[in-house]
Parts: sequence; C-alpha cells; structure tokens
Amino acid sequence: MKMPAQFIVLGSLLIALGCSPILVSEKGVAITEKQADVFLGPNWNQTYFKTLPPQTRLQLLGMVRDWYKVRLPDGAIAWIHKSFVKIFPNVNTYALRKSRLRDGPGYNAGIIRIIPEGTQLTHLGEYGEWYRVALQDGTVGWILSSLVASR
Repeated sequence: MKMPAQFIVLGSLLIALGCSPILVSEKGVAITEKQADVFLGPNWNQTYFKTLPPQTRLQLLGMVRDWYKVRLPDGAIAWIHKSFVKIFPNVNTYALRKSRLRDGPGYNAGIIRIIPEGTQLTHLGEYGEWYRVALQDGTVGWILSSLVASR
C-alpha cells in the first residue's frame, strides 16, 4: 500500500520531533474501561478537556507515543492515554433478528434493551457462546453469538 505524501511528511516531522507516530485505522474503536480524562494534546501537560464515564465508545483517529487521538461521542476531537482504553477493530457485524442485549453473558443476565433486526454492532469480545458488543450509541452489552452475523 502506498502512503499519501502528506502522511510521509507528517510522519517525518513527528519523528524529527521525537514523537514516533503510529497511524491507526479510523475503523478502530476504543472503549474506556474506567473514568478517564481527555486532553487537547498528546501529553499530561496539555489542556484538560473533560472527564469521560466508564464504557464510553470512542472512534480512533491516530496515535502518538502512548496517546490515542479520538473522536468523542459528541463529535469533539481529543487525546486519551492508552492506559484508560481498550482497543477493538471495528468489525461490521449486525443483529440477525430482534434480540435481547444483556448486561452479562447468560440467559439469566438482566436485559439492557431489545435491539431490532439489522442493528449494527461492534464486536468487543467473547465468553462461551456470548459476544460482548457495543451499539452505535456507546451502549455495551452481551448477545448470543447465533444472533449475530458479519457483512
């Protein structure tokens, strides 16, 4: 794959500044594992922007050193330290039919909500026959794997 010239120039500039950039696909998803502060730049000395609650879904835009550049649910762009998030590829999956989104892996787990057929899901993990998924609005829950398909 040939890199666009602007990425090569930007990468060279960041390396010269000691930043060692890593480009991340915009299809990646980050989920905050605990309450996390986000900043306007990629280090602790940058201006504080806001605090995010646990389980906030973020779109990955890039990475510099140990910091991820992310799009927040409200569309704002900010930086978050890698220790506060778990990264997942954005696999294009969907619900095969109307399904129960549960708060844990199992038939006895509480129901968070009913999701309609065709609901887009981001696959976050697995436990037995259950998938941990995120909805587009950031809600995270569990769904029986036989009710999910990939496009």
